[in-house]
Amino acid sequence: MFFEEKDILMLKNIKFKNGLLDTSIYGHPVLVIKVEDGYFYYLTITSSDKTAYSNEFYKIYKDKTNKFKKTVNYINLKYIYKAEIKNYIPVGYLTDEVYNEVMNELYYYQENIKTDIEYTRVKKYI
Repeated sequence: MFFEEKDILMLKNIKFKNGLLDTSIYGHPVLVIKVEDGYFYYLTITSSDKTAYSNEFYKIYKDKTNKFKKTVNYINLKYIYKAEIKNYIPVGYLTDEVYNEVMNELYYYQENIKTDIEYTRVKKYI
């Protein structure tokens, strides 16, 4: 395994929980939030401005650690995904401060607005 919590990976062929399939040839950026027992849990990241005013997204900014293409990006707090661990290589990471902010927002969203089924598995680590 080459990655850990706080790392940003590019995953291909993600089947989103809203029924869509990611078909990008470069993959889709995701934030790893937990690694255990041959699996990892992650949140998806988007740069779409359409999500800017939705409470299910947390805004993060481009810096030297995450290497995003756009200045403003959004982490989806609504859905938590699970995947098997493979030899993914991180393309960036979040600083401890930003990661902790994301985890606080994830906790608030999942506890007070809408709970994802995978949240019960990662709740004790947030």
